[in-house]
Amino acid sequence: MESPQELLAIAAELDSALTNLNSKVFEMQSLYEEIQNNHQQIQALTEEVNNYRNEVIALREEINENKNQTDVFRNESEALRGEIEVFKEQSQELLDQTNAHQNNALESLNITKEHENNALESLNIVKEHEGNALESFNLTKEHEANTLESLNITKEHEAASLESLNITKEHEGNALDSLNNSRDHENNALESLNITREHENNALESLNMTREHENNALQSLNTTHEHENGALESLNTTKEHENAALESLDTTKEHESNASEALNTTKEHENSALEELNTIKDHESNASNALRETEEHASNAESALSNIQQAESAVESAASNAESAANRAEGAASDAEAAAARANSSGGSFGSW
Repeated sequence: MESPQELLAIAAELDSALTNLNSKVFEMQSLYEEIQNNHQQIQALTEEVNNYRNEVIALREEINENKNQTDVFRNESEALRGEIEVFKEQSQELLDQTNAHQNNALESLNITKEHENNALESLNIVKEHEGNALESFNLTKEHEANTLESLNITKEHEAASLESLNITKEHEGNALDSLNNSRDHENNALESLNITREHENNALESLNMTREHENNALQSLNTTHEHENGALESLNTTKEHENAALESLDTTKEHESNASEALNTTKEHENSALEELNTIKDHESNASNALRETEEHASNAESALSNIQQAESAVESAASNAESAANRAEGAASDAEAAAARANSSGGSFGSW
């Protein structure tokens, strides 16, 4: 049998063990309460994980829908890219046609300027012809004045010849009178026959000279008539030349009018060519702007497609991360449930104890 000291020592050990046991019990109760709290938190986390899983499922469905929309948009983008390529080819073809039209317009403008230069040269030639025609017309008028002056001189010569002819006829009449007187003197005075015959010879000589003068006067008159006819013919020729010069002047003026009209038409053609050239330049600028806008649209479409692909990749990465997080959350929930089960088992043991 133990001694009282041993019993006291045992009692002290038992008391110390009981104190330690009570302390352990309190610790276990605190741990159980903590486990209960953790279990509630795990349940809340499980609900949150379930909600997150539902969100992940919804997000996955949204991702699939976005994938479908992305495929549709990709197909639309491919179709748009094809349309853009076609429009780019059409724009390039239109630009080539515009350049060809511009070259044709420039060539037409050069031809128009060449026509204008030819028209100006023709106008200068016509003006030169007009100057020559005016000079010829002035010379013709001068010839006409000279011819008229020659005609007046010829008429004066004719008048002088007629006057000389009248004087010659008067001399002839006087000579005949003298002859008659001489014959009377011959009949009445035979004595004066020799003298009368001498006078008669003188009178005959004077008559011959008078007739010679008359013949000369008639010849001069005929020559004067010929000169007059020549002067009239020259006057008619001069008038014909004048009429021809006037007709040539009218023709020259008509040529000048036609040349001026051709010059005006050429200037109108030049203005039309310049207007067409400006229109072609506007078309070329519009085509360049349309081509630039088309390239910008193509670049924007490609950039949008790249952004969509990046967004799709980011969404797929986020979905993968969400699935991984959900898996980790499910693992954590499973671990928490196992820990809660172990805690419940331990708590039950402590309660029964």
